[in-house]
Amino acid sequence: MGWSREFIERVREAIDLTDVAGDYGETKNAGPGKVKMNCPLPNHSEKTPSCYFQKEFFKCFGCGEGGDCFKFIEMVENVDFNENVERLAKRAGVGSSYPNPPDWTGSSGSGEDGRKDLFFAVAQAVEIYHQRLLDMKNRPAQQARRFLKSRRIGSEQSEKYMIGYSYPRGQGSSDGLIRDLKPRMSEYFKKIEKSGSGFDPWFETTLVDAGLAKEYEGQLTDFFFDERIMFTIFDASDKPIGFSGRQLPGGRDPKYRNSPNSKIYKKEEVLYGLNWARKNLANKDLAIVSEGCLDVIALHECGLPTAVAPCGTSMTETQVKKLARYTTNVSLCFDSDSAGQKATERFTQWEEKQELNLTVVELPKGQDPGDYHSNNQCEELARLVKEAIPFLRWRVNRLLASADLEDIEGRVKVAKAMLQLVKDHPEDMYHDDYVKYIGEITGLSYRDLRNTFDGMERTPKRQPTPPPPQEPPEDHYSRAFDQNPPEEPKGPSGLSGEVRSRNSHQSLDSAECRVLSLMLHNRQMLENLNLWPERLTEHFFYEGVHRKIFTGSNESTTYEEAKNQLGNDENAVSLLQKLHQKGPLQDLDDARASVTVAEVLYWTAKHHYDDKHNKATESDNVEAVRDLGPVHMHLTLLMDFLDPLSESADYLIDWLYSIEPGEE
Repeated sequence: MGWSREFIERVREAIDLTDVAGDYGETKNAGPGKVKMNCPLPNHSEKTPSCYFQKEFFKCFGCGEGGDCFKFIEMVENVDFNENVERLAKRAGVGSSYPNPPDWTGSSGSGEDGRKDLFFAVAQAVEIYHQRLLDMKNRPAQQARRFLKSRRIGSEQSEKYMIGYSYPRGQGSSDGLIRDLKPRMSEYFKKIEKSGSGFDPWFETTLVDAGLAKEYEGQLTDFFFDERIMFTIFDASDKPIGFSGRQLPGGRDPKYRNSPNSKIYKKEEVLYGLNWARKNLANKDLAIVSEGCLDVIALHECGLPTAVAPCGTSMTETQVKKLARYTTNVSLCFDSDSAGQKATERFTQWEEKQELNLTVVELPKGQDPGDYHSNNQCEELARLVKEAIPFLRWRVNRLLASADLEDIEGRVKVAKAMLQLVKDHPEDMYHDDYVKYIGEITGLSYRDLRNTFDGMERTPKRQPTPPPPQEPPEDHYSRAFDQNPPEEPKGPSGLSGEVRSRNSHQSLDSAECRVLSLMLHNRQMLENLNLWPERLTEHFFYEGVHRKIFTGSNESTTYEEAKNQLGNDENAVSLLQKLHQKGPLQDLDDARASVTVAEVLYWTAKHHYDDKHNKATESDNVEAVRDLGPVHMHLTLLMDFLDPLSESADYLIDWLYSIEPGEE
């Protein structure tokens, strides 16, 4: 059930598909009443236009898809039919007072899959969070307001971008949002005349499906359970679909917590800020990709309104393709640290495939776009964006910065690496100029470099490695995020009982047990990922029984050999048997294996960090606390990216070796 047939036909008559097509890329005249463009549909890339549009119909002669305006929006935006009609009605100015208009004939205001309920719930949460931030009587929100003010984000910007503030967490479950949503959802429930279920089951299911709540230990609890600054994530049509919650200064890790995937929010597809940027992309013809919500807001406030950013994941091909529908001119504006450089380098895999014209904004070390906005230096930020250098030049310069140019061997080595970058670039017309440039910066002769270049082959194409998630998998909610409130008592080691139990050998789902399972059942995968034997060592394991099992497995080639290595340690033998009997991990792939190893490293390093920080604090050893600063920074970076091969992982591994050179 849904919209009336009469309303659907009014929308169909009001829509001109040749205009709609222009929202998804550049169109060209294809005759009277017709336009053509490169196919904007998912899973179809092409270099010459083969998708044709008339007022009422479209047809792609490349992939074979075709249909009316509703079919086009359904495919390109991945929306259900009822939302599809609503979007096109809004675009055409065919008004309706949804969720209960005369044109709505369904007994449910949610369509067949309940998406309308989820949209409504998220929209209400946006209002509640936003009012909590702006309410001057809400004293706990003062720290959030001070932080935003330090970023030159006041009430006007907070309303423009619908920024909010979540609830503090005390003892027990956190249900502040749930309690404030309940009366609003109750009124909505009465209006839509939902049948077949009572309010309470529907309410709980809707909040969980919308990513606003989570079942934990038999109770419904807020998903964003601690104090966070809430950035609303919108879809391209300005409809709120999720949140990115940033920790307050000194708050609980992780730095950002994002809504889980749902029927209305797919983090690997959505770009924060695209709803605002798309209105300007047609005129500007340049998209700016940055790292996060605050960067996007800073760029927009500095007069650069085409900025977007991923949320909760590294940039994905789906996001790149979505952006390329609007423009292929993309400027990368990431931080100058190693994580930012890695994020920039990832675009190598899409430059040719999506025919992108890439440039890189070179920010000074330690600076991000938010710093320029905070310090009222918007003109300087605009200048840096305007003077962005070509992507290939940035890659060559990056190699130069890491090279040893003091001797001829070092210069020749880096020159060959630079030449290979140029050889792999798809635009042949750039090649000779870059060979000359490499000669200038290395002091090597053009003739020798050109001869070497001409003898090179392009690097064979390979499948890109999937990006590591920037947050732990959603099904590991309790293990990754449920940290105890600060007022709970600490155990004798300085670690809370909850953290110790997370890595307890009694739980086969602990990160340490999952890595041990990989050692037992998927060792070849670890080796292929370059995680074993050189990287994964006993120092990754904090608890004695896990370390003992790892050492036994590491020195064995069969289960029986590993079991014999454990001797008479009943706890270790029992756990090894359970891991063996349980079998390989379910739904395992390379990305999940890498994340699991990164999680073990994070928790082990964090345990040692907490121990040392607590001892230093208790003894008022300010210097020791200061020395732990870099460790905290790399812990945060590792949690953000969960990449066991990152520079932060390298740092933490070296630190663990330095504080624990041998067996405990």
